[in-house]
Amino acid sequence: MICGTDPVRYWVFENWCDPVDMADVPGRGDPAWEVGYDNDCEKGKRTTRCLDCIPGVADLFARMQSPGEWPQPLGYEVETDSTLHGGGIHVTEPGGWLSTHLDYALHPKLPGKKRAINFIAFLNPIWLPDWGGALTLCDPLGNVVVRFQPQPGRLVAFEVGDLSYHG
Repeated sequence: MICGTDPVRYWVFENWCDPVDMADVPGRGDPAWEVGYDNDCEKGKRTTRCLDCIPGVADLFARMQSPGEWPQPLGYEVETDSTLHGGGIHVTEPGGWLSTHLDYALHPKLPGKKRAINFIAFLNPIWLPDWGGALTLCDPLGNVVVRFQPQPGRLVAFEVGDLSYHG
């Protein structure tokens, strides 16, 4: 495990999961996708909370939510979000991108709850550096502080807060 604290606390787990056969990902027009994004902040991105849409992904989410899977890295208890609001499966198509942004801190559907940690799992069975797709953690001005290249089976977790700019 690799960990760091700048700009926020983060953890990188290599070979955390087996890659997923991306041929099983439903196409853009499939009704399983709840939202597709093509705007100034994100392009070629789609999301769903249907964890059974891609074989094996529901098991990965169950593992992420397992209390025995993680040490308590944040210093406080973390609860899972059964609504997956803002979570779930996110797929970025070839040529797509996601600008640097902050996620919400206070949960819009669960009063008194806040988002504490994000998990990004790279599920492609192969990834070529020419494809880009790095996850970046940035300072408030958008300058990259740390860059995580996609690696099959890699999981990156990072704390969510007012300094967790990412893209």
